[in-house]
Amino acid sequence: MLVHLIHNNSPDLLLIWVKYTITFFACKVLFLIKINY
Repeated sequence: MLVHLIHNNSPDLLLIWVKYTITFFACKVLFLIKINY
């Protein structure tokens, strides 16, 4: 039951993790560009 619940929630957690990672990376790149120029 618990494994089934975790398995069902995994895609959502993965999507949230990917979203935050991309957002963090984008902000980091923009920050470096702002410093260089």
